[in-house]
Amino acid sequence: MRKPFSFYLAHWIGKLALFGMRLLRRTGSYLPGAIALRIDPDYLSHTGKPEHIVMVTGTNGKTSVCNMLRYFIESAGQHVMDNREGSNTIEGLASAFLTHNTWSGKSPHESGVLELDERSAIRVFPHVQPDVLLVTNLYRDSYQRNAHAEYIYNILDRSIPPTTKLVLNAEDPISGRLALKNKRVYYGIPILEGEREQRNSRFSDLVYCPVCHRDLEIEFIRYNHIGRYHCKYCGYRSPEAQYRVISFDRDRKEAQCAAGEERALFYTQTDGVTDLYNLLSAAATAVECGVPFSIVAESSKTLPPLRSRHHEEIIRGRRFLSILCKGYNPVAPARVFEYLQTQPGRKVLVMANGTEEEIVENMAYLYDNDYSYLNDPSFFQIFCCGERYLDYALRLRMAGIPEDRIVLSREYDEIPRLIAYEEADLICLIHDVSDVPWVRNLLSAIRKDMAQLQDKE
Repeated sequence: MRKPFSFYLAHWIGKLALFGMRLLRRTGSYLPGAIALRIDPDYLSHTGKPEHIVMVTGTNGKTSVCNMLRYFIESAGQHVMDNREGSNTIEGLASAFLTHNTWSGKSPHESGVLELDERSAIRVFPHVQPDVLLVTNLYRDSYQRNAHAEYIYNILDRSIPPTTKLVLNAEDPISGRLALKNKRVYYGIPILEGEREQRNSRFSDLVYCPVCHRDLEIEFIRYNHIGRYHCKYCGYRSPEAQYRVISFDRDRKEAQCAAGEERALFYTQTDGVTDLYNLLSAAATAVECGVPFSIVAESSKTLPPLRSRHHEEIIRGRRFLSILCKGYNPVAPARVFEYLQTQPGRKVLVMANGTEEEIVENMAYLYDNDYSYLNDPSFFQIFCCGERYLDYALRLRMAGIPEDRIVLSREYDEIPRLIAYEEADLICLIHDVSDVPWVRNLLSAIRKDMAQLQDKE
């Protein structure tokens, strides 16, 4: 099909804008794509595309899963384009095609792995129809954009192309019912040996049967609404998973997984079940994209560590953790808090989610969050930082956390000297993705102080 002149004009000007931003040492993740779309609103329809396209969307885990999925597909020898350097909105995807396509607008890649913002689906899918779509999960999210899971569900449900194959979480009864006429496979994690049920979560985005809207019978809840259910009225039941975890050794960070009747040993980077879901979903999607299950399992041994998202090291006999935790969101921090509660020893937690007053007026997500996990004697110092440090402190007090465990520090550079290093077995800093530049300075300062301590027995 002959492409209009407006496409070539948009493509060339967009590439020049991308080149200019790189000269200025900027990523060019949004603006070049925005310029191209302004000149040619159908730019994504006209530009060249890889032979196979897989997209990843959902509330939490998109970036981590995309990184693993790209690595698995590349391990099979395919040349992959992605949008890892930029935005996951329609402008970011346009920038990704500007980056990877030739000056004539052709794609030199066999496959594309693209992260997609849930709300952008309705704008992207008319132009780019993925062969495979992975939906990690659907929860309540940012109060500014995605506060209700049903709102996002409806956007995706009416946007997903009928030809797209879905990879869905069998334990998420919300995202698991997207686009019911589409072909689909499920992945899931059955009850693990020694796993505790979490029926006391402060929030659940599913209360009634998604089919008949009557009370559901709960078989097992892992956290929030993630679990297995059935309905005694209409017969609804959580689907069976084609890709599943058979067993998980948290100490060795090894998971025995199955794809149908085929089994293989996978290696995880952390001992958390959330990361296990991410790994399993990426593996399932890679297999659906044609990568042999055995190659995916073998590739899990050499997955590059996502140091900016979860990094752990031992310094002078003490564990030092930095965990990226999605901001303005009640679900992601609760998952981190629950994980930390299960870790042994005396702990220091630095909540370095730098919420700025001028960016977020609505702090309701703080009160949606579940801080009860931190009401545990093992957390002997909990730092509240930044412009909203008093809001965080108030929320901790409402969760029943004693005042003598709460440390207030509006200025981030004061935090290292206030940490009781000698008493700690584990020091953890959680931060949002937008906080990374100044978080690096804080991490370096804490690491430097820890290196000067006496070894802990």
